[in-house]
Amino acid sequence: MILSHRFTEALVHATELHATQIRKGSKVPYISHLLGVASIALEYGG
Repeated sequence: MILSHRFTEALVHATELHATQIRKGSKVPYISHLLGVASIALEYGG
C-alpha cells in the first residue's frame, strides 16, 4: 500500500498538534497512540 500525500499531511498536522502531550501515567509522547491506531487501520485496509 502506498500512503497518500494527504495521509502524510495529516500525520505532520497531528504531530504538530500533539507535540507537547504525553500519555497518562508515562513519559511516552501521545503521538505514539495515534501512530498505533493508524497502523492497525492500515493493516486492515483503512
